[in-house]
Amino acid sequence: MTEGHKVRRPLGERMLSNEEDIYRDLKELGFHKDAAPSDNKDYVKLLERHLFEAKRQLERAKAKIERRDETIKRLSQTRQLPTDYKADDLERKLEDLTNQHSALKAKYQNQVGDLELQNMKLQEELDLLRSFHRSSQNELDSLRKRQTQTLMRIEELKESKERSDKKREELKLEVGKLKDQAKLSSKEIRALKEEVRQVKAANDSLEETIEACTVSYCALHRNTIRIEKYRVLEQSYLETKSELWRWKLKSEIDTLDLERKKMEAGNLRERLKAVEDERMVLKAVIKDIKDDQQALRNEITEFALTIGNGNLWDFVADFSEVTPTPQDVLSITLNHINFSSSYYTQQIETLNSANKSFTSKLSTTTSNLTICQSVLADLRREHSVLRTRHSALEKAHESCDGVREELLATEKECMFRGQRIEGLEEDLQRMEIKSRDDAEKVKRANELVIRAKSAEQALDEEIQHLHKAYIEASQYQELYNDLHEQHEMILAREAAAIEEAEWLAMHNAELVGHSNDVQKVSYVEGVRREMALVKQELATTRHLLNNANDKVQTLENEIAAYKSVDAGLDGLNLVTSTRTRVVRRQPEGGQLTVSKIGRSVSGPNGRH
Repeated sequence: MTEGHKVRRPLGERMLSNEEDIYRDLKELGFHKDAAPSDNKDYVKLLERHLFEAKRQLERAKAKIERRDETIKRLSQTRQLPTDYKADDLERKLEDLTNQHSALKAKYQNQVGDLELQNMKLQEELDLLRSFHRSSQNELDSLRKRQTQTLMRIEELKESKERSDKKREELKLEVGKLKDQAKLSSKEIRALKEEVRQVKAANDSLEETIEACTVSYCALHRNTIRIEKYRVLEQSYLETKSELWRWKLKSEIDTLDLERKKMEAGNLRERLKAVEDERMVLKAVIKDIKDDQQALRNEITEFALTIGNGNLWDFVADFSEVTPTPQDVLSITLNHINFSSSYYTQQIETLNSANKSFTSKLSTTTSNLTICQSVLADLRREHSVLRTRHSALEKAHESCDGVREELLATEKECMFRGQRIEGLEEDLQRMEIKSRDDAEKVKRANELVIRAKSAEQALDEEIQHLHKAYIEASQYQELYNDLHEQHEMILAREAAAIEEAEWLAMHNAELVGHSNDVQKVSYVEGVRREMALVKQELATTRHLLNNANDKVQTLENEIAAYKSVDAGLDGLNLVTSTRTRVVRRQPEGGQLTVSKIGRSVSGPNGRH
């Protein structure tokens, strides 16, 4: 039995061994937080497996506690109480031990409840870790996509930069060509201006030559004829020239007078037409008046005859004061007719006088028109003579037409070249503006490339940091293997402890059924030793629970550290990398650490 107790492990240690495995596996996989998706899936599966193992061991512990309770009840029911003082003392001691066992059982059940609560918390933390794993996976995918897009954007910017450089070189070459063309054009313009000046000088020299030839011809003609004849000819020439100018002036004046006379004749024709229309109207009016006079005379005659044949007062209204006679009525009517006749006669005379004046004016205008036409014919003859002289002068100056055409062509070409130079200057300005825009674009592209390189450098630093963390985590592989071997050893000890418990149950049953007091006392001592071992198991369980609390706290700190790292990755704007250095608690030589005071479980520390 002593050898059995040597290999027997405390029940709390057997229950919390899987928690140590969980902590070890979490710590082993915690460094792989940002590893590949397959590693994260293995991490979640491992957590689920350890949780299932913890639940199964908790159920086994409950079943063992129930079996222990049944064994104690059966032993208390089957034992026989002695009647002597030693039996009473043993009974009292056994009752004390039973009470202590019940108290320890209650504490142990409380500890089991606490472990269940911790198990639930671990389950919640596992769910949080799963959600966090999914969010981390999504963020990792988004970061990879952003990195891919950034790399594509960098390649596009590089290509656009190369195209811009090529285009800028082409523009520089084109600008150089345009500058050369502008220089050549300016040289050609200067040459053309020089040619124009030369042509103008030649023209001036030709005019001077013509004048000199004229003077020399005059001098030659003067020297070849007599002086008196020359003077007569010169005088006649001057008189003819002055007469020509006088006739030109007169022709212009006569032309203006002719235009004015034509306008006056047109106005007179219109006025004559209006007067003729008015005369016709007046004739019609006079005719109507004569007809009215004749009708009125006929009416008066009829009226007089009517008065002679009958009484006039039968046809005249009865006036209270006036009593006219037929002679008065006739005289009034005749006076009215005479007045009307005199008025219309006066109007006819006025119209006749106006017609005579207009007729005289028309005859005068007609005579003036005849004179002007004769003068116009003379002017036309003189104009034809002057035109012939002008054509002769044009023939004399036909030699200058070629020079004039060349000058006009040169001026047009100069204008065309000036317009072309202006267009080239505008194109040059546009090219300079475009070159500045391309330089700005290249500058922005360089800035984007610099930012992308800095972001890439930050990502490289992050990858190096994760690689170092992975290397540090791989150092704990041997520790994991050792702990796995210890776990298998603990399982073997648990199986041996179960066999020992069954053997003790059978042995206790034999002792209870035995009537030897010495054997009963040895049994009580064995129970006392077992209770002491139970106390040790409780102390060990409390210590392991404190260690488990420390491990849970360490896991929470690691989760917070990973969250801070992910927050830094979220805050990364492809420029800088904000990394949080995760400080992890590592086991020192595989020894257990002391838990926090606030998380410890109270319990008896010594024997009773």
